[in-house]
Amino acid sequence: MRNITNRITMAKKISSRDIFSQEDIFKGIRDSAKQTIKMMNDLQKEVTETANALKKSIGGAKFDSAKAIKNVVDVTQKANKLKKESIQIDKLKKDAMIKRRRHSKRSKR
Repeated sequence: MRNITNRITMAKKISSRDIFSQEDIFKGIRDSAKQTIKMMNDLQKEVTETANALKKSIGGAKFDSAKAIKNVVDVTQKANKLKKESIQIDKLKKDAMIKRRRHSKRSKR
């Protein structure tokens, strides 16, 4: 019985620092978030360039024929789709940045 008591009193309390101090378990998550943010920035740039091209196309449109009107409708639909994609990219980028901050804070503890 005495041996058991000695072992219990000799036991050290294990903290999360003891377990994670040697290894940065969140590094992969942070690196992935950084890559995702970079990809989202690149994608946002492409969407902006395409939107500007569509804007020029709509701005110079003439409504002198059914074909011209159809072209304006098509370009407008593409512009609307791009706007929705741009909003989605912004949301994903924001989520990635939030996750990166969370995991960065955890690894500093």
